[in-house]
Amino acid sequence: MPLFQFFCRKCEKPFEVFLHISEVRKGSVCPYCQGKDSEALSETERADPEHGVSQTVCGVKEDT
Repeated sequence: MPLFQFFCRKCEKPFEVFLHISEVRKGSVCPYCQGKDSEALSETERADPEHGVSQTVCGVKEDT
């Protein structure tokens, strides 16, 4: 399964999740706040330092 980056609108943190490509449009639950209001980041947004991620902790990327 591919790894997708999402941005949580509730806590405003980026996170990554392994999802089947057909599940990306449904969004994902935020591992930080359990918020369900997330959006998949585009390639451009992934490269944006404001939405950047760095270290992996238990499979969850922490924001920089």
